[in-house]
Amino acid sequence: AVVSTQSAHYGRDSQHVKPCCTEPVEIKQTSFKKVGVLMKDLEKQGIIVIKEQKKGVLNITEVNFAHENFRGVKKLEKEEEDVEEEENIAVVQAFTCNAHVTKLFSLYGHKKGDILTRKTLRDHVVSYIKSNQLADPNDKKLVRLDPLLSTVMKTRDLTAPWNQVVQKVESNCGKCYIVPLPDKFPI
Repeated sequence: AVVSTQSAHYGRDSQHVKPCCTEPVEIKQTSFKKVGVLMKDLEKQGIIVIKEQKKGVLNITEVNFAHENFRGVKKLEKEEEDVEEEENIAVVQAFTCNAHVTKLFSLYGHKKGDILTRKTLRDHVVSYIKSNQLADPNDKKLVRLDPLLSTVMKTRDLTAPWNQVVQKVESNCGKCYIVPLPDKFPI
């Protein structure tokens, strides 16, 4: 059975114990009423070992597969094809165009709601600065802020360091994550 007790997941769908290959069982309709009570009972039976990470957050640290309740349960073996194709999945932070930054990124064909990688965002900001000749001629580390950059950065300063310009633009974008899957459209 798959049990989740993370408080961040403890909501509408997570008060379920999900046995393999069957429909979820509503935990509140059992005698346990709460996942934590079920987990403590399983620990008392010697099936699992739990550790309370912080109040209300229980982690299963060990599962006793030698317990009598696991007798007759066959361990699924991975097929050789699955092992060869197994790859690590990376989660990449990305940014969304919101109303605040859309004026800048619309110059590069983006609209509100579009997702930008950090590289794309950085490239567009650098391109905008260079094409509008906003690099300070007296100090190459500074960028002169025109009205559009000042608005996007939410500042009244006349100049800012290059890295601060990019960081401020990033912080004023929406945040999201991209999960690229092999041979599939990223999530």
